[in-house]
Amino acid sequence: MTYDQWYEKYVKGNAKAEAQEKAIKNSSSDREQYERYQKVLGKTVPKSFADFQDMKYNKPEMWRFMKMDYQRRNELLEHPELKLPNAENAILPEPKFTKYLFDENSEKGYPKGRAFTDRLGYGKDNWQKLQKALKDGAPRYPAQYVDNNGYGDRYVQKMVLYGEKGTPANVIVAWLKNADGTTKLTSAYIKEAK
Repeated sequence: MTYDQWYEKYVKGNAKAEAQEKAIKNSSSDREQYERYQKVLGKTVPKSFADFQDMKYNKPEMWRFMKMDYQRRNELLEHPELKLPNAENAILPEPKFTKYLFDENSEKGYPKGRAFTDRLGYGKDNWQKLQKALKDGAPRYPAQYVDNNGYGDRYVQKMVLYGEKGTPANVIVAWLKNADGTTKLTSAYIKEAK
C-alpha cells in the first residue's frame, strides 16, 4: 500500500486523524506559537503543549476565542498608549452588578446579566467573580476613546472572559474617566464575536 492509498483509506475524511496529522506536521510552528501565547496570555493558555494542539485542531470555538484574546492583549503590548486611563485603580461599583446586571427588576440591565449567567456562569450569587474578572482585564486590553459626554471621557474595551463554565465570551466594557482622574465602569455586556 502506498502512502497516498493509506492516507485515502485511513486519514482523509476522518476528522480526528486529519487533526492528528496537522498537529504532527505543524509541531515546530505550533510550539513557537504556544510559547508566544503563554507569554501574553499566561494561565489562560492550556498547561501542556499537547492540550494546546488539541484545542487548536479539535475545539474550533475555543481556539477562535484564544486567538482573539491573544491579538487583543498583544495589541496593547505593542501600543501601550492604548491602555485604559487609571486602569489599575478602576472602580467597579457593586450596584452595577447587584442592582443592574443581576437584578430581575432592572429592565435594561437584567437581560445583559442573563447573558453573563448563561454563557459564563456569573450571577447574583457570584457577581464578585465577574467584578474581579473585569477589574483584572482592565489593564490587559486596549481601550478605545469614544467621546466626552460632558461628565468625562468615555472609553470602550473588548475583553475575552472565560468564566465559570469554560465557554469564553466576547465582553464589551464601557468606562468613564471622570474629571478627577478616576475611571469607573458604566456598563458591560456580551456581544457576539465576529
